[in-house]
Amino acid sequence: MAPGTTTGAAMPVEIGVEGRKPADEKTINFFAGHIESIAAARGRNATQAKRFVTDNDALSETLALERGIIDLVAEDESDLLTKVDGMTVKVGSENKTLATKNASLYFKEKTVRSSILEILSNPQIAVILLMVGIYGLIFGFLSPGTYVPEMIGAICLILALYGLGLFEVNIFGVLLIILAIILFIAEALTPTFGILTTGGMVCLIIGALILPKEPFLFSPRSGWFEGFLLTIIGVAAASAAFFFFAVGAVLKVRKRKAKVGGEELIGKVTKAESEITEEGGTVKISGEFWNARTLSGEKINQGERVEIIAREGLTLIVKRLEREKQ
Repeated sequence: MAPGTTTGAAMPVEIGVEGRKPADEKTINFFAGHIESIAAARGRNATQAKRFVTDNDALSETLALERGIIDLVAEDESDLLTKVDGMTVKVGSENKTLATKNASLYFKEKTVRSSILEILSNPQIAVILLMVGIYGLIFGFLSPGTYVPEMIGAICLILALYGLGLFEVNIFGVLLIILAIILFIAEALTPTFGILTTGGMVCLIIGALILPKEPFLFSPRSGWFEGFLLTIIGVAAASAAFFFFAVGAVLKVRKRKAKVGGEELIGKVTKAESEITEEGGTVKISGEFWNARTLSGEKINQGERVEIIAREGLTLIVKRLEREKQ
């Protein structure tokens, strides 16, 4: 232990509407017996270890050393390595002597995953996310069409539910990935110029980063997590590019002039099957004969090429093709 620290006070408690209170006797006895057996197996003061649970004993570093709970008191990591040098410890069934004097120290930096989970686990952050999520959904339902409040509200609500401890980390990751897929599909069905796609990318990246459970996070030296992170970012970027392309294609189709039924004939070029005047005539297009007439007294001879410019019921309005006049 370090100077000025304490250990113990390990009685289990129950948290309910009325606040915190000691757990039932059965639970306390179970954990007391458990910690007592561990202490006895490690050659520690089993009686004192049991009292940590049953009586909530708390010991300073000096008392803990006197009562056989700890082996030594060290100021810092370097002091600890110096004091344990030459100490014999049991590893499995073998006794090994530690050689830690002047050993090099390597400090592992906090991962992105750990940083995200630490921020989300902050009660203040969780409450803020919860309120933003609720208000986002309310504003989204009151003013539908933009999709931004609903998207922000849904993301914040899921983040808040994790921060409040309602589900485990891996379940949290799965929910974010499912939300990302829903946002991608919604973007394809109701184009929002990339708003939903952006939200989906955020959910996919965060969900994938926190999805793996600790036993599957191999040694940092293997580079597995860094490779996994790059893979997820690549998948998110590819998904975003795909849905942006899909949105562009949908918008392009929507901008096209509507062509339904006879309207699709407007602009087409065909040949006059008979003389066509303001009084009438015929043309053949797509294997069908149509009544046709000209405007402003124009006369078109049989066999000349004409362009369909309008439609009146079952009669097509045509004009002589411009290049035929030259």
